[in-house]
Amino acid sequence: MPRLSKPKLRDVILDALEMSGYTIQNAGHTHPFAIEVSTSTREERLLVYAWNITHGGKGRAVEEYRIQITGVSQISLKKGYKTLLLGIFEDLASSTVIASFDAYKHMNFGSSPSIQVHGPTLFKAQIDGLASETKELAGGQAEIVFAFRPENLGQFIETLDPVYHSATSSLNTAEAIKVSKLDFSKPNLDGVDLSGVAADRRKALRIVARWVRDQNFRRNVVNAYGHCCAICGLQARLVQGSHIVPVASGGTDETSNGLCLCVLHHEAYDRALLAVDEHGKILHNHTMVAALTKASLSGGLEAFFKAARVGKAIRMPADSKYSPNPDFLKRNLSLKGIKNFS
Repeated sequence: MPRLSKPKLRDVILDALEMSGYTIQNAGHTHPFAIEVSTSTREERLLVYAWNITHGGKGRAVEEYRIQITGVSQISLKKGYKTLLLGIFEDLASSTVIASFDAYKHMNFGSSPSIQVHGPTLFKAQIDGLASETKELAGGQAEIVFAFRPENLGQFIETLDPVYHSATSSLNTAEAIKVSKLDFSKPNLDGVDLSGVAADRRKALRIVARWVRDQNFRRNVVNAYGHCCAICGLQARLVQGSHIVPVASGGTDETSNGLCLCVLHHEAYDRALLAVDEHGKILHNHTMVAALTKASLSGGLEAFFKAARVGKAIRMPADSKYSPNPDFLKRNLSLKGIKNFS
């Protein structure tokens, strides 16, 4: 497996933050990396320690992987910054997984230090988007190592890091083992799944499980359409997976309940300015156009509908088994009001 240089590790982290929805405001080049990011609603200041995850070496168990700590003798905190201790795993298929260790459980290092993580955890994270394992510590305490695909780094930072990897978090072994056995691909974690988990952590785990489910859906849909908008063909990392029938209206996370749409056409589709009928034909909302015209808000609509190829068929996935289910398209049109499009 490839070993990445420190600049390359930094690039992986920055890419993951951007995939998570952050805008990079500032990023230091010296390890540990001081990184400042923001979204429309929050700002984060991060101090990131990062090393490669590699196999444990000759004589080690097949499933034993680790980060080998080099270049520092201890974790140093930076006032006003959230400290992350990350391992980056890339296999030969260029599939990246990030593992987060609790920096506060590894403040000081001995000679030739390393921190272990197991292969099955990394490989499960590749498939499910998020996985975890427990490391038992002295005094009945424990550490949870979280592994996730890059697009889930932001959600980890916002939701899991504050309750599991903060300076004030304390975790017993029983709860850690319970969390490490959770199936984050399950749509909703219930009371049985989360029994024995502290209340604030139950809330965090439910938020993350929903996020991972949504991200897996979007990832599958975008891949099915070759990262191209089904309406206009745009790529440019400006496409998203959109539910045809919303989950709130009984929709599923099947790929056939999704359309890959660019940011603009996704918004127009969700707001019912555009629709797609059961035959894949692109439609526009006559009723909404009339209302916009009356309100003097119809500027550019003619050009917009031309670019959206209204009246023509959407671009379908290369593999027909992922094509949108006609029943889902009919249901969507019904929810938006068929008469508005006829």
